[in-house]
Amino acid sequence: MRFLNSQHISYRDLKEQIIKQLAINELTQRIGDSVGVTDQEVKDYWLRENEKIKAVYIYLSPKKYEKEVVVSQEEITIYYEKHKEDFTIPEKVKADYLLISSGEFTKDIKVTAKELKSYYEGHLANFEVPEKRKVSHILIKLLPSASKKDEENPKKKIEEIQEKLEKGADFTTLAKKYSQDTPSAEKGGDLGFFTYTQMIPSFSRAAFSLEKEG
Repeated sequence: MRFLNSQHISYRDLKEQIIKQLAINELTQRIGDSVGVTDQEVKDYWLRENEKIKAVYIYLSPKKYEKEVVVSQEEITIYYEKHKEDFTIPEKVKADYLLISSGEFTKDIKVTAKELKSYYEGHLANFEVPEKRKVSHILIKLLPSASKKDEENPKKKIEEIQEKLEKGADFTTLAKKYSQDTPSAEKGGDLGFFTYTQMIPSFSRAAFSLEKEG
């Protein structure tokens, strides 16, 4: 329960989520059991969709040659035996699609506390909410190609801003005046909420190591 509280999930919401997921799993299983596709069918479908044929088409009217062609019953039988697949009617599946309301389907599902706990513990990742931090910053840029001499100006600017903050200057005002990150500068340096993976590693390490405002 302490974990649920930390993730801002109530027991009731958790129970409803798990029941709904179990219902979806059961429905998916039922549908899957009723439809079978063989490996050969998959292969045939792929070949039909991907095979490319280069051909020249010549139109011939069969009626012009019917009188000249004489076929015996034996020839018909031999041809049929060699080309049975051409006369086979493919298996067809007739399926009816139903629109099922999750509420109607889940009302008959009974889940015990033990089953809830087991499902929850087996799917913790589905209920975890990544930690977010809200940080404001003042960006003073330093080009990667900057020489040691060029580093002095940004360093002095940072020290100047730090000194103003220590004397009680307003951070928002300083960010709007000095920050070279235009989008956040317009908002007083506010970057909004973000997760650890949404920022570059060095910035995230610094932001998530902060224990209090300041």
